Amino acid sequence: VCDLEHHASGVAVQPDGQLVWVGNNGKDGGEGGVTAIDPATLKVVATIPTGKGHHELAFSPDSRFAYATNRGSGTVSVIDVRERRKVKDVPVGKVPISIDYSAIAGALYVADGESGTVSAIDGKSLEATAAIPLKPGLGPMRFTPDGRWGLVLNSREDAVHILDASTNRVAHTVTVGKEPFQMVFTRAFAHIRCLGSERVFMVNLIELGKET
Repeated sequence: VCDLEHHASGVAVQPDGQLVWVGNNGKDGGEGGVTAIDPATLKVVATIPTGKGHHELAFSPDSRFAYATNRGSGTVSVIDVRERRKVKDVPVGKVPISIDYSAIAGALYVADGESGTVSAIDGKSLEATAAIPLKPGLGPMRFTPDGRWGLVLNSREDAVHILDASTNRVAHTVTVGKEPFQMVFTRAFAHIRCLGSERVFMVNLIELGKET
C-alpha cells in the first residue's frame, strides 16, 4: 500500500511499464500534482507538483515524457520521466478535460471542455502547434490504436467528433444518444455509452475517412 499526498484521482501506467503514475488533486482546489510509483517495489519514487484541479495523464510512446492536465490552471504539465521533473507548463484553454497521445502525429492532444477546442502539442518541441475548433461540451477523448483517428465525446451536442491526426481537422461528427460519457474500442468499432439512453451506440472505425 502506498500513502499518497492530497486526493488521488486516477492511475496510469507508462508504456514501458517501468512506472505507475497517480494524479493528486490539491486540497480545497489548491496546487496538486502527480506521484510516480515503482511497480516492482510499490515505493514512491517521485512526487511532482504540476498545478491546480483534476489531473488526467498521458505518455509519449517511448515513455520519455509524461503529461498531466491541470484543470484548475488551464495547462498541461510536461514531465521528464528520466529526470523525474516538470519541464514546462503549456497553456491549453480554461478547462483541459481530457488528453491522449497520437503516435502517428507525434503529438499530444488536449480537449478543452469550455471552449470546445482541441489543442495539439508537438512531441519534440513541446509547443502547442494547432488548435482544432469543435464545440463546447467536450468530454472523454481517445485515439484509435493506430493513432490516426481521435474520437471526442460531446455531451452538449449528443455527438462524437472524429479528428484526423494527419490533417488536424474534423473528419466526421456522428450523432449518438443523449449525453455520451464513456467509450471503449474493439478492432472494428467504438462503443459509446450515454447517460440519457439505455442503448450502446457504435461507430464503425473501418469506415473512417470514407465519404460514407
